[in-house]
Amino acid sequence: MEAIKIALLGIVVVLLAIVVRQKEPVFGTLLSLAGCFLVFGAIISRVSAVVILLEDLMELLGEQRAYLLLLLKAVGITMLTEFSAGICKENGLVAMGDLVRIFGKISVLLLGIPIMASLLEVILSFSL
Repeated sequence: MEAIKIALLGIVVVLLAIVVRQKEPVFGTLLSLAGCFLVFGAIISRVSAVVILLEDLMELLGEQRAYLLLLLKAVGITMLTEFSAGICKENGLVAMGDLVRIFGKISVLLLGIPIMASLLEVILSFSL
């Protein structure tokens, strides 16, 4: 039911922003940003359930929890940069949005290097 509410909120905000932007572009942009933050707030409220499940999973993993932490950081970076890039593109800053996305991709790549290194160590230990 909440997904329907969020979808309707998104549609209403978009329609209002289109109408308002014709007369006052600044207020249309502010309305759009306010709608984004409302939806983002709804997303954050749902994250608490995910965090509880992840804490249980962390306990199960024990010493190997570093891999899950890296994965979670990568997901967080991806979501944040996509959100920011979308706001940039909506406001006509396409190049800035693309750069934000590239930064996110490089950040995720850098996070993955320790995992790739440990994987290579395991592979090399079997071949020698």
